[in-house]
Amino acid sequence: MLQLPVRPERPMQFIASDDIGHFTGEAFDDPEKYIGRQIALAGDEITFTEVAALYERLTGTPTRLDPQPIEDRMFEWFAEEGYRADIPALREEHPGLLTLERFLSQRLATS
Repeated sequence: MLQLPVRPERPMQFIASDDIGHFTGEAFDDPEKYIGRQIALAGDEITFTEVAALYERLTGTPTRLDPQPIEDRMFEWFAEEGYRADIPALREEHPGLLTLERFLSQRLATS
């Protein structure tokens, strides 16, 4: 059970640590391209209801979201604003950008 203070219908953007590493490496390899840029990173945008369904499908473990009251300012921000990375533009720069499904599939395959 995912017990999280989120709105079930509100998508959340996710980024894989591998993709953070990719963009970090690119910045070190080509600093002139990246100096002064601020890049919001995300590889996927899905709701936590979808996360639960995805996890259940990939693992066979019954999983559901149990949304909790939103009381913490961080979760209020997620519910109100959230991250706003331009995923299609990021995918143009890095076609191997991982979705949550690909990330979990790869990690579960190595377990």
